Amino acid sequence: MSTTQSPIDLQRLTQERKVLFQKEVEAGKLPSDTWPDLNDAAKVKNCYFYLSLIERFWNMMDALDVEVKEYYMARAETRYEKFVRSFEHHTGESPLPPLDVAVFWHAHALSPFRFYEDIMVRYPAARNMFDKGLPLMSIYHARNTIPKYHLERWNRWIPDEPYDLLDEIKDGTRKRFKLTCWEPLCEATIEIPWRKYVQYRFHDMDIHFPHTCASGSESTKSHTSLNQQAKLKLDADVRAHKVAGTLLERNGEDRRKENQIVEYIRIHKTVVPLDNDFDLGYEAAIQDALEALGSEYENDANQFLHAVRTCYKSNPTMFSLDLIHAVRRQRKFYDAVTRMTWRFPDGYCTAIRRYHDFLSLMKYDPKLIAVPSIEIDCAWHTHMLFSGLYHAFCLRHMKRVINHDDTIPESKLLQHSVSTNNAWKSSNIRYKIGGKVETGQTGWSSGYKKVLTASLIPNQTPFGADYNAGKIMLFLPLDENFLKNLNTEYNKGMKTVDGMLAASRSAHSERIEPDKKETISNTYELNDEALKSIQKAITNSMYNNSSYGYVG
Repeated sequence: MSTTQSPIDLQRLTQERKVLFQKEVEAGKLPSDTWPDLNDAAKVKNCYFYLSLIERFWNMMDALDVEVKEYYMARAETRYEKFVRSFEHHTGESPLPPLDVAVFWHAHALSPFRFYEDIMVRYPAARNMFDKGLPLMSIYHARNTIPKYHLERWNRWIPDEPYDLLDEIKDGTRKRFKLTCWEPLCEATIEIPWRKYVQYRFHDMDIHFPHTCASGSESTKSHTSLNQQAKLKLDADVRAHKVAGTLLERNGEDRRKENQIVEYIRIHKTVVPLDNDFDLGYEAAIQDALEALGSEYENDANQFLHAVRTCYKSNPTMFSLDLIHAVRRQRKFYDAVTRMTWRFPDGYCTAIRRYHDFLSLMKYDPKLIAVPSIEIDCAWHTHMLFSGLYHAFCLRHMKRVINHDDTIPESKLLQHSVSTNNAWKSSNIRYKIGGKVETGQTGWSSGYKKVLTASLIPNQTPFGADYNAGKIMLFLPLDENFLKNLNTEYNKGMKTVDGMLAASRSAHSERIEPDKKETISNTYELNDEALKSIQKAITNSMYNNSSYGYVG
């Protein structure tokens, strides 16, 4: 991706807008009184900082060769583990995560169920990560120069790691990888040369390497593999009552009663891998447990087997998600989002308003698995990075946590896309211009034009005060009577006018600047053509690069 195509590069703004925006960013604020806001998380500045983060990461990755990329990703995974574990030994404000750790944190948070289980249930010492969310603004401010106090805090919390992993890459240093054996009776440190570890982690997790396990287990008497370590992790979690993938109710709340299949296996079974495949061994044990307990526990059996296959198999890390693969899957979203033309701030405003409408679809139809457009996904990702806010918002308004699954098979995605498109067609969410009309000046347009601003008001929102649709801006030479007359016609119910003032169900441009040829006559008489022209200006961005059918 070339710099000139970046949707978030300040060089693409006019010089005036660039200077204004940069000053506001550096001051820690943005001129956002006219911009939409959902839950104090999905907001323009946060979307901007989020895309800036992933753009920096993938631009950096694109400059590395394949072998170095794999080493970087493997090291980033272990560094993120150290970051999470460091909360067990320290209190107070945590270090600002460096780029690699921030990107792994972001990929983890984009799986809300897995992130909640890992951080709030399995490793609760790190719950500040969940409660406070990813510090997008601070990461953005430190993108060029890391403040001294951040470096000092990092060195206190994680003294054996450089802050910037690229320093290690550039000087040619390659560390041996250190693993802790997952067998509770062993917990010995296993050291592996970096090239071998990268080969195991990326290409064949069944390759054996030397390790004499203190447990004396025959299967790990003199050697082990990453997949054997993954199986030992699962065994340990079964004994510890914390099997990932079984700890939450379907709505995302903490499970009130332990999965009974897990409990039965912990008490009665010793699971032996079949054909060197531990999920087959667990599948047989789950079937035995189901036969012993009865068919009423079939949901528990299915949940546990799904957890074995998705949270543990081929995943020797401390988390319930293979984060290396989760980060790599996000490349698809990054490539898609950078192909779009993002006009600042309008593109982000549109994304947030569409995201509100998208959530509303699922609110009004709880059975709908809705598929977002790319820009909706941008706002959705941003919201999820504020994990505590997102979790509470979903339970408060949706009565369930809306999960985000980027592993849905393509065939099912197509089915869900059809259902989503039908839901959009039948949606009756509309916006009108309302509230007090204000006249002022703006620097967000070349020439500092005078503008009229007025609120956008949705005809319905299930989220109450948690959603502010923001305002629209009309550039003079229109006058206040224009908006008043426009709303007068709206209130008369001129349903015959195509679209009229009811902005599209999924797109509402923040700024309306009709073409001079389309400007209303000097008398500002509202005829059909004038209304159609304004409606076209409001909804024009809906038809640019916004196909529904993408999950990031």
